[in-house]
Amino acid sequence: MNRVQKFLNEKVIGSLLNFLIQGISPQKLALAISVGFLVGIFPILGTHTGLTILAIYVLRLNPASVLLITNLFFPLFFVFVIPFVRVGEFLFQAQQVSISIEGVKKMTESGFIYTLQSLGMTLVYAFAGWAIFSIPVGVAIYYITLKPLLSLNKHKKDKVVA
Repeated sequence: MNRVQKFLNEKVIGSLLNFLIQGISPQKLALAISVGFLVGIFPILGTHTGLTILAIYVLRLNPASVLLITNLFFPLFFVFVIPFVRVGEFLFQAQQVSISIEGVKKMTESGFIYTLQSLGMTLVYAFAGWAIFSIPVGVAIYYITLKPLLSLNKHKKDKVVA
């Protein structure tokens, strides 16, 4: 077994199983996975922690499970941010903005408020792209993860009874 598979089995799958053992329902855990993924790829840098706390509070989710998934998927933020901007530009029929890694790096080094002022509508476009993406993908992730979690939960209960 390679290192990535070992990490996924021990840390991710093992943690999810532990959440079930602790009494979190498969439905709540599937919701935590879905929300954690969507917050992890949210296209506005610097908002992930606040969104995670808000989701935990509003949806009454287990904080550790949402934080685990959010942090696991956060690197995908860098993959999705530009496609989200492009989708938003298309939706608003706006001209494409030139985006470079160096430009974004300079803005983030200048502070959060400066970045918000500089990017302006680009952040709105990114949010719109994310919103269009998040509804069907969030629902799909919920239902895709629910079935294996129900199975794991049943397996856990069978072990407890035996």
